[in-house]
Order: sequence, then structure tokens, then C-alpha cells
Amino acid sequence: MKRFYITIYKKRVIDYSLHPVLIEVLWILNIQFSKEACPPYYFMYKNGCIMYIYLNPQYVIRNENNCSYIIAKSALITAKLEYAMAFASVVPPSIGYILSHIGEGELNASIENIANTLNIKPDLIDKFIRKIIDNPVKVGWNYKGVTISFPPYLLTSVKEESEGSVYTDNELFYTTDFIPKRPSVPLNLNFMITTQCRTDCMYCYADRNRKNDLTSWQIIKVIDEAHDMGGDLALTGGDIFAFPDWKEVIRKVGQYGFTPLLSTKIPLKEDDIYFLKESGIKFLQFSLDSIFTSTLQTMVRVKEDYIDNVKQMFEYS
Repeated sequence: MKRFYITIYKKRVIDYSLHPVLIEVLWILNIQFSKEACPPYYFMYKNGCIMYIYLNPQYVIRNENNCSYIIAKSALITAKLEYAMAFASVVPPSIGYILSHIGEGELNASIENIANTLNIKPDLIDKFIRKIIDNPVKVGWNYKGVTISFPPYLLTSVKEESEGSVYTDNELFYTTDFIPKRPSVPLNLNFMITTQCRTDCMYCYADRNRKNDLTSWQIIKVIDEAHDMGGDLALTGGDIFAFPDWKEVIRKVGQYGFTPLLSTKIPLKEDDIYFLKESGIKFLQFSLDSIFTSTLQTMVRVKEDYIDNVKQMFEYS
């Protein structure tokens, strides 16, 4: 027998003065999204079952007093996007609250809980969610001189290997007025963990005379702080694989769900490749100046077996 699910919301008195920005944002959304960009209503219900939705692992939501932020991670994580895009947008705190809590439980229950907290009609939240779930294009508009944008596939109906991240400074942030501002902490951290390198490239401009690298304990402490404050993390060098305790660093990065693009000129061994995969690292950039040994020895000053080791590494991957 086919089952139908009907949600009956309890009668409530709505105080629209509590969230005037949210009401206006939702109203604008209803106008700004084209029909082609709006997934049909049945996306909410599949085979008669109430579905779940998820924050795309490509994105981070950061909530502060008076302002929330949507941030795209620098490395491509989701299969829904063709390439990683640099994206950051301010949004009203009430919108930040919706995006932070909509994936907690099944859809209707999440909407009801959010509506109770924000003291607004559930159907407004429902309409907002239906506008951005699985939406393939970026949309935005100007609100009192501020551009508010939502990136492609911010919310998705398909659970991926990982989920998007949410960071909140103050649990009551959603009660504050919308005041667009710079975030209190950096949204992206480019962390140069070492100046060491295994090659000696003739065109290199880096100061490799510096030997005062941080210890692995100090590096992990910075990564802990980066995770606590929210945002994206990139690791650079030198060459990260020239750092003696690089596996310890990568292990911590993977535990926090960071997926940095790593770049190297060092041919890695088979167990190194498997370690990276098990740690959640999906992208490795290898810079190869030439396939000719004599040229490599001149340009990057490596040994004769360098190109053979490179070939072997690609067979592992």
C-alpha cells in the first residue's frame, strides 16, 4: 500500500519583527530563482519516504555574532562540481542557523525544530530549502549594498563520503541583527610547514637557508586551532614530504576532514601512497620538469634513477 506523509504544524503566533532580514531574504529567494534552477517538489520525497538532506562537504558554514559565512574549500571534494571554486559569502545569522541545522535528522523534523527556534512559519523554511537543494548554479542578489550568494549544490540530497563543516562562536548567534562584517578569524589558512626540499631546482627563489622549522607538536597545535576556528586549510613548503614527521601531520589533517591539495617533486613509495589515501587525501600534484635524465640533473639536480622512481610512483597510484 502506498503511504503518504502529511505534516501538520501546530498553530503558532509569528512575530515577524524578530527576523525581518530572514523574511525579506526568503521573499527575494522566491523571486530570484528561475524555474529551471528550482528542483521540483518531489526532491523532498522519494518513493513515499521523507528524505534527508546534507550540507555539501565542499563547503563550510561559520557562524559569528551578527553575521554568518559560507566558504568553499580550496580542494575539489564533491563529484557534483567539475572544479573547485573560490567562494565566500556573508549571509544573515538566521540563514546561517538554517544551513547549520537542516541536516540534523529527517527533513520535516529539522524544519519543525528550526521553525520553533526562529519563531517563523515552517513553510518559509521549506520553500527556502527547496530553492537551494541540488541547485546547479550560483545565485545571489544585492541586499542593502551587500551581495548575498549561495554556491552551486550547497545542500545535496545524496550523502557523500564526508559532510560539510559547521563552526559556531556563540550558540545564540541567530538572535543577533545582520551586520555584514569581516570575519573575526581568517577563513583560509595557507600553512607553510617546512622550508626543506629534496630537490635543488635552478629556478627556485625560496630562501632555503632557513632551518628553523616548527616541530611536529607545534604544527599540530596550529592545525588544532585552524579546526577550532573554522575555515579551510592548505599545506605548503618547501616540500611537505621532506618534513621528517609528515605522516603525523597528514594524519591529524585527515582526522579533521581537511582535504588539502599536496604538491611535491619527491617520488613517493607504495606505502606512502596508500597512507595518503587512507588519511583522506584525494589530490596530489606532482611537478615534473622533464622526462630526460640529463635535463633533470641540470634543472633540479637529482640522481639518475629519479625518473624511474617517478614512473614507479604513478604505477602505485
